Amino acid sequence: YVPGGTSKNVTSIMGCLPAEAIKRQDKQGKIKYYLHDMIFYNGEDMQSWGAEARYQKLVEAWNEFHLEQFDFLRLAESFDTGYAQDDAAVKSADTDLLNNALTDSVAVQEAENAVADVAEQAEASDTQRYSKELIRGWFDGTAEPEMEQDADPVWSDDGVLYYLPVKDKNIYDLREFLAQYFDQDEIEELLNAEVGGYAPFMEVDGVLYHGVGMVGSDCE
Repeated sequence: YVPGGTSKNVTSIMGCLPAEAIKRQDKQGKIKYYLHDMIFYNGEDMQSWGAEARYQKLVEAWNEFHLEQFDFLRLAESFDTGYAQDDAAVKSADTDLLNNALTDSVAVQEAENAVADVAEQAEASDTQRYSKELIRGWFDGTAEPEMEQDADPVWSDDGVLYYLPVKDKNIYDLREFLAQYFDQDEIEELLNAEVGGYAPFMEVDGVLYHGVGMVGSDCE
């Protein structure tokens, strides 16, 4: 490294011929070297040694030859103290995070399964509660869905037929509800049906109403 410089200063010196390198160092500052590892020493190949053992050998050589006398050399410091404890702490934290993630994942899956079970039960309940014959009766006037009897009626455009809101909110979306029991052609046939010249259902502001009675000479 070049004190006060950057890697560009080092590259500009190391990448040229010796004479030019000396000239540039005289101008920019001398390159200094950190010694942090040693893989050969006194004819011995130490590449198979552990990093810590090689560093200790480097320290011995540094002290033996008093390399601190050269101002362009620096001995890198070793900061291995506490690494084992830190590593254990990190692994423990990772294990806790993994266990928490697995626990959360299991909880989420259980919640999703519970929701699916409720939906399946509700669907099964609807299927048992309604039949195609009963639903057809809503459209031909032989049966009526549950309605809010205490609700204010909504009148037909000509004020002859009045409607009450359907009590079961599961069938507010009529097409979606009918699709559970009928194919598309049957649905269109039901929705186009009329009872006594009036449509059996009417949707107002997102609420489904069913025809209840007529006002006329035969009704009070």
